[in-house]
Amino acid sequence: MKRNELAEEENDTAETAKSAKRPRTWPAKLLTLLTAVMTLATAGLGVLAAEINVQKNKAQASAEAKGTDLSAVQSDNDRLKKQNNQLAAENSSLLSSTPSPTPSGGPSSSESPGMSKLLSEMTALDTNSVNSPRAVSIGTETYPNSFTLGCSSAGTSVTYAVAGYSSLKARIGLDNNQTGTAAKSNYPSSIRVTAENGQQLGNEVQISLSKPADLSVPLNNAVQATIKCTLIDPRGGSSSYYQAAFGDATIVK
Repeated sequence: MKRNELAEEENDTAETAKSAKRPRTWPAKLLTLLTAVMTLATAGLGVLAAEINVQKNKAQASAEAKGTDLSAVQSDNDRLKKQNNQLAAENSSLLSSTPSPTPSGGPSSSESPGMSKLLSEMTALDTNSVNSPRAVSIGTETYPNSFTLGCSSAGTSVTYAVAGYSSLKARIGLDNNQTGTAAKSNYPSSIRVTAENGQQLGNEVQISLSKPADLSVPLNNAVQATIKCTLIDPRGGSSSYYQAAFGDATIVK
């Protein structure tokens, strides 16, 4: 009896071993393959989801950075626009305060601030023979910022303070409106400029109604400049007189 039981156990053990060695059927293999594929797919989806999250985070960071950059650019644009508006307002103010050009092209004190000065705007030091300021016409030109100085046979002069200036310039002659006999007779006059010590500055210049001239003399560090006009009467008379015109007379630094 025991032998039969042992034999049966051995048969069962052998049958189990055969079953273990027997190859799996194709449904089992397919199930195993599907399981492996699903495992790989799940892993791949996990990696893909992680990459998507990384790209999403990068895109979000880039968008935030761009938003910050755009905000900074907009802020700079607003600042530059404000500065441009301020400059435009300043330019408009400067243009509105710029004086009109001198009609005759002569110099004016506003053309070169601190560099030149019109004698017609200065107070003469020692004479009452000057009429200024006024406009004069010499030849074909009109000089709006001028003065006139009486010319006589004895000589008439006017003195101005010129310290700090280097030269004196003017268009000189007779105003076209002069009607006296000496003017109509075209009598000449000599114009001479001297310093406070009597030293002559530049060359003496002669003028008449038909002969205007340009006066340009160095001041040579003079403190005062005296302009003297002496009328030359060929008849030798002493009563002849007219006004010499100094068109836009200017002292220059």
